[in-house]
Amino acid sequence: MISKLEAEMSEMRGKYYEAVHYIRQLHLAYPDAVDANPVTDELEQDF
Repeated sequence: MISKLEAEMSEMRGKYYEAVHYIRQLHLAYPDAVDANPVTDELEQDF
């Protein structure tokens, strides 16, 4: 049970950081998009 939850958390963590990386790349490619689509305070520390 615990090992299954750990595996699911690890998978979710990986997907989260893939999404953060993708958004960061978009912000670098399109700096004007940051003003139109700001990052929420909860995610700010990951950027």
